[in-house]
Amino acid sequence: MPTEAPAQPAIDLDTVIAFAQAELPAEYTVSLPIDPTSVYTIASIPNNVYRERTIHLDQYSGEVLADVGWADYNLVSKSVEMGVAIHMGKYGLANQLIMLATCMVIVLLSVTGIVLWWMRRPKGRLGAPSLPAHQAGWKVPLAIVAVMGLLFPLVGFSLVIVLMLDFLVISRLPKLKRLVS
Repeated sequence: MPTEAPAQPAIDLDTVIAFAQAELPAEYTVSLPIDPTSVYTIASIPNNVYRERTIHLDQYSGEVLADVGWADYNLVSKSVEMGVAIHMGKYGLANQLIMLATCMVIVLLSVTGIVLWWMRRPKGRLGAPSLPAHQAGWKVPLAIVAVMGLLFPLVGFSLVIVLMLDFLVISRLPKLKRLVS
């Protein structure tokens, strides 16, 4: 017969915080137990990914039940954490400048894409410019889009939605078809 857990935790939040301050760098969070069988969770996610740790403490005894750090991550977890850290610019000024430049290039491409489309669009319509006669090689870009749609399912799903909208709505309304083609 299982024994029931005590009504009140044997350790309090001050004890957990003292433990965290002794074990982890200054940046950490503490998640409280939500029921009689859960644990205190202390998570430290500093700028240096190699120092990340998550510790689970028993809410009654204060015993460390799990202590997971960088060395315990598998290859995929390490890759994801490093990718997130690079994306957030946590590897110093050079990393931040590269991310800023990337952001600025994306903004520039967005603006220049709209400007170039506006300059090349058919007069009086919103559609795409006509395909030049010498560009019949559509199979390779279509294959690239299909592969990217499979690798990134949300992109693939949005492309399917756009194609369905084009086929089911735009192609069946002559005024709308004329406007966008």
